Amino acid sequence: MKYGDYCWVDIEQADKDKIVVLPLSSMEQHGHHAPLLTDTYLVSAVAEGVEERLRDEVYMLPTLWLGASDHHLDKPGTVSVPNHVYTLIIKNMVRSIAKAGFKRVFLLNGHGGNTIPGNQAIKELTDESDVYDKMWIAMASYWTIAGPVMAPERHGMESKQLSHA
Repeated sequence: MKYGDYCWVDIEQADKDKIVVLPLSSMEQHGHHAPLLTDTYLVSAVAEGVEERLRDEVYMLPTLWLGASDHHLDKPGTVSVPNHVYTLIIKNMVRSIAKAGFKRVFLLNGHGGNTIPGNQAIKELTDESDVYDKMWIAMASYWTIAGPVMAPERHGMESKQLSHA
């Protein structure tokens, strides 16, 4: 179920045991050949597949296209926030989800630079209050979850793993 398709009354009455999924991404350089929103397109496609298959089990938030990509700012077009700011953004999004009464949040990551601030956000939230310590909050990158089906030998890839650009 797409979280944003509901009005506040629907969210108030929603099944709070369902998982709220927040896809995280970025807008950054991906070489000379790929669009700035490559990470956003990829994680959004994964999120759409998850929402389609698990529609009755999840509420899917829209993909957060902004990411922690300061390491790519030397290339024109990259739009980024520093890690500490991204950590605050994620924390406040999880706080909003918790305030709505949900108990389970999954951060579906689509950009390597978001890993540290995402994990930091979870750590800081659980240290901050028992509210978050009692919640189920998790984060994983889609390429880690899908590692076995994305193995290079299954697809004739020359590199040993999925890589950037």
